[in-house]
Amino acid sequence: MIVDRIDKLAGRSTGIKAQVVYFVICGVLEGGVYAALLPLLQALYGGDGHGALVWSVVACAAGIACAVANYLSENHGYMIGDVVILRSIQERLGDHIVKLPLGWFTAGRAGELAALLERDLQMIMNLPGIFLKQLVIAVVVPACIAALFLAVDWRIFLAYIALMPALYVWSKKMAGAAGAGHAEEERSNAHLAGRVLEFVQAQPILRATGTARNGWQALENDISRDHETTVRTLKMTQKPITVHTLLVYASFGLTFLCATMLLAIEAVTPVEYLFVIVLALRSTDALHKAASQAMALNVCQNAIDASEEILAAKPLPETSDPKRPTGASIEFDDVRFSYDGARRVIDGVTLSCPEGRLTALVGPSGSGKTTLTRLIARFWDVDAGAVRIGGVDVRDMAVDELLGMISLVFQDVYLFDGTIEDNVRFGQPDATDEQGRRAARIARLDQVAERLEDGWGTRVGEGGGRLSGGERQRVSIARALLKDAPIVLFDEATAALDAENEAAIVDAMHELARDRTVVVIAHRLSTIAEADQIAMLESGRVTQLGSHEELLAQEGRYRSFWSDRQRAQGWKVR
Repeated sequence: MIVDRIDKLAGRSTGIKAQVVYFVICGVLEGGVYAALLPLLQALYGGDGHGALVWSVVACAAGIACAVANYLSENHGYMIGDVVILRSIQERLGDHIVKLPLGWFTAGRAGELAALLERDLQMIMNLPGIFLKQLVIAVVVPACIAALFLAVDWRIFLAYIALMPALYVWSKKMAGAAGAGHAEEERSNAHLAGRVLEFVQAQPILRATGTARNGWQALENDISRDHETTVRTLKMTQKPITVHTLLVYASFGLTFLCATMLLAIEAVTPVEYLFVIVLALRSTDALHKAASQAMALNVCQNAIDASEEILAAKPLPETSDPKRPTGASIEFDDVRFSYDGARRVIDGVTLSCPEGRLTALVGPSGSGKTTLTRLIARFWDVDAGAVRIGGVDVRDMAVDELLGMISLVFQDVYLFDGTIEDNVRFGQPDATDEQGRRAARIARLDQVAERLEDGWGTRVGEGGGRLSGGERQRVSIARALLKDAPIVLFDEATAALDAENEAAIVDAMHELARDRTVVVIAHRLSTIAEADQIAMLESGRVTQLGSHEELLAQEGRYRSFWSDRQRAQGWKVR
């Protein structure tokens, strides 16, 4: 039952079950208004003014009570939806997400998570105040009307409820079709949104190749696919909606026909006949709403499914007895790792990265360099072997302490929409101005600030879009330097820099390595040659290890790798 699922998802009793009772009371009070209608009509028809006045007062009192109950229950429902349900689910998701391995946060999952938190959870929030109310009242009111019809004549009652089983079946089909269709539309919309963003970001390339004006086939294909998904959803729901609508009016028609026949044989009075027709007409709206709100509940279940899927993701296990490392050396001990459980990305790596030294990881694309750095930061846990920092397995360290010991500088830099200084200080919010400026000088970020109109107060834009790739990289490096962690991991951090600034960053790396452990994934010759030790990776294994001079003196892949890089760097256009 959806109510039980929401309570479980929120991790507490949300009060939705009591809310259902409140809405049932609202429906019964509305039924009380209708119940007062028959004796009121009879009194009017019979010329009993006093009786008509009495029943008018009863109907008004029931109506006022119904209005007050609706007001109170709606407000209570909104409070439950916002304060209890939404906040509880957001807190549970937030608490769980921060425990998930960082490798869980792929680009696709990030988009799905944003859609869930920003939009889909609103559906669950609206459940107790809107959807549930309309559904409950849309069921209770027809039930009250059926009871009143039974009081008039059992044959009218049977005519009224005759098609109710069929209405229930087709409302379930409507809800199922709407839920499945909505889920497919959500996936399609998310994919299309990503493609549109990609289209915007790829404008320089598209225009350079002359394909921007004529349209981009990949985007056009996704737009067509999204349109087809919408049409398919409409087709899925069209038949059950049409059949359900026909059944609603068929139910009214059957009731109307039965009441008319009973009037013809004088089994019911004209007043009772009018009473039946009015309530039968009122019930058509309620029956329509019952089906539409059932559809809304199924759409809510999509958000519940998505939330449960996130909560089902296994967090990295945390030790109950965390150990503190001694120093900041890094050791890989026969490490094996696979992303999918089938193909090993790291296959038996044993490597020591001494404290106070710079270790460069080199090798062809897909050899496992980036994965090794991610295992140090415990984005994932190894399948076999161990990664140790200061002699302690990273799995035996407190997560906060582990991440506090590491600064990461990624190849793909993301900046927050604030000033340059805000983004640098993000690495150490309580740092002094002098500490921030020193980190900026080492990363040569001060040169960037000097030539910008607003200096350190220049806003970088969303994702750092107002800065060049090299400028964003320098902000990222300064941010990592300011954190002053004992371990610094560089993932091709100099790739977007020119030769002059690359040299400066390489000097900064060696300055850091005097009292820190620095691991660099590198392709630039200067970065590689100046490393204290170089690990050559091939197919997830370390095939050579040593200094630049030692590896050049050996037969092996490194010598050819170095020669290839030298030739590539020496190419000139004449």
